[in-house]
Amino acid sequence: MREIKNKQLSQQTITEFSAQLQEQIDANPVITVTAKLAELRTWRHILNRSTISFSTENGNLNTVALYCQNGYQRFSELPVKSYQVPETYGSCYLAVQGEADTQITYREEGDARFGLYL
Repeated sequence: MREIKNKQLSQQTITEFSAQLQEQIDANPVITVTAKLAELRTWRHILNRSTISFSTENGNLNTVALYCQNGYQRFSELPVKSYQVPETYGSCYLAVQGEADTQITYREEGDARFGLYL
């Protein structure tokens, strides 16, 4: 955030913004995202919490995988009811590929995995 193109933010602005974001994370311990896959695209989500759940409402998926600094987990059986992401994996993102218009529901809960990186 400090290096937004053509902008120089003060430390006070960064501190205030960080505090507001942290309040939002603390106030919303469960994150739920519903999305529809686009053709030839990968849906990605950076994890913020320690436990994830994942399901499809319609359509078919080719790949559901967790890519992390120190680990990898491919999910071959869906739905994923409650997967505890190992702390040793470090920062992670979930990647989903499948048929166009497949609707997915992703849920994240539990402890915040890391602090804010701005």
